[in-house]
Amino acid sequence: MKSLLPLAAVMVVLCAALVPVASAEDNKVAATVTGKNYCLHCSLVMADKPDAECGPESCSYALKVTEAKDADGKAIEALAGATLHYISGDAAQTLRSDSANFGKNVELKGTVFIAERAIDVAESTIVADAGGDEFSDFDDFDFSPGGNKASARR
Repeated sequence: MKSLLPLAAVMVVLCAALVPVASAEDNKVAATVTGKNYCLHCSLVMADKPDAECGPESCSYALKVTEAKDADGKAIEALAGATLHYISGDAAQTLRSDSANFGKNVELKGTVFIAERAIDVAESTIVADAGGDEFSDFDDFDFSPGGNKASARR
């Protein structure tokens, strides 16, 4: 019986060595992601405050993913329906600061950090909307000082 103990220990070590270990590189994926550019603050916090004022200075934009594909064109199922936060950069700055992009369907190319639900945007393109949706009235918002975005929400 004592001679089986070292053999069992060796087997455990060998089995553990064969189990794949997720690396930081598994989390980092070059991808093309399509989705809706929206404001987390306005949709989550301001939704219950119809008289509250909300303007670009308080907005926190992110992407609600509708489709994500890796560099080989394979779907990244873990991102379907997820919210991706923009990592600071010139391409992401346009999504956060240009009111023409608020509520728009966009296609982003860049590096996605899956576990962190974040994207480092290298390139962004507005894609044609397939019809009205909950964000279709973003162009009607008043972004002037004292403007009230919340009143335009449904």
